[in-house]
Amino acid sequence: MDGSSPRQVLEATPSEARGGASGGVVLRGFFLVLGTLALALGILGIFLPLLPTTPLLLVAAACYGRASRRVYDWLLSRSWAGPVIRQWREGRTIPRRAKVIALALVVASFSATFLLVPNCAYGYALLGAIAIGLLIFLGGLRTA
Repeated sequence: MDGSSPRQVLEATPSEARGGASGGVVLRGFFLVLGTLALALGILGIFLPLLPTTPLLLVAAACYGRASRRVYDWLLSRSWAGPVIRQWREGRTIPRRAKVIALALVVASFSATFLLVPNCAYGYALLGAIAIGLLIFLGGLRTA
């Protein structure tokens, strides 16, 4: 690769990012596949609380920006992804509504999981640690 850090990849605009990936079809193909995988996981994350939707959408945008301007523009034109990606790129914030929904879904899904998991102290401890970690992470994100 070109030595870019993950943060530089996420912060680069498509034209800036294209400079590193335009050197080869294989590298652009790699970023296209990686972006599509991140997008698919992000869409699954809408329904599965352990998959973080917003970070995966940001990774998809960064990969598409390096692979194809057309695909990057397509992703930004989607009403369910474009505003969140633009808001993150411009101010490193997420919409307040998205944060509240994410926090509520984490609490609801982990509460339901606690009720469904057999009486297992290790399972409860692991679920509790993951839930607390997610709540701390989501709670620490700045909102607009």
